Amino acid sequence: MDYQVKIEDREYIVTIDPATHPPQIKVDGVPVETKFSTRSDNSEIQLLMDNRSYDIEVVKQKGRQNGDFSVFIYGREFSLYAEDERLAKIREVAGLGPGGDTRKELHAPMPGLVTKVLKNPGDQVSRGESLIIVEAMKMENELKSLIDGTIKEIKVKEGQSVDKNALMVLFE
Repeated sequence: MDYQVKIEDREYIVTIDPATHPPQIKVDGVPVETKFSTRSDNSEIQLLMDNRSYDIEVVKQKGRQNGDFSVFIYGREFSLYAEDERLAKIREVAGLGPGGDTRKELHAPMPGLVTKVLKNPGDQVSRGESLIIVEAMKMENELKSLIDGTIKEIKVKEGQSVDKNALMVLFE
């Protein structure tokens, strides 16, 4: 099965052959040697890829479409959108952009403490621009805009504790 995967601003075609054991994976047609283990809910992955080890946390946030995730690798957040080839073809034929382009909300990917709010309502922001800094597990995490747009409302304040999936920012 082929998947169109977008990580930040880079796009890849990932092919997974589940009939092989372990599953054979290709990225843009190039075979990639991988070994991985996951928690039962698939939210944490230990990945060995091309002899490099990665600890990955995958967070599906409220307010986002299916296939749209935040991925944390050693505390650094990446936006990831993945869809199978059938859905990608339907979107293409219908003249629609990728499903990840319509998000109107930003939710906390983890519980933590808001240490800094970097933007204000009415501010124009670009995709990837830092909006809020949240301290979690003794690390500062920059929460970034997933779209180009205008901030309608900021639902949190500096010094406020937030739960996982708490609504933080609304976009117009």
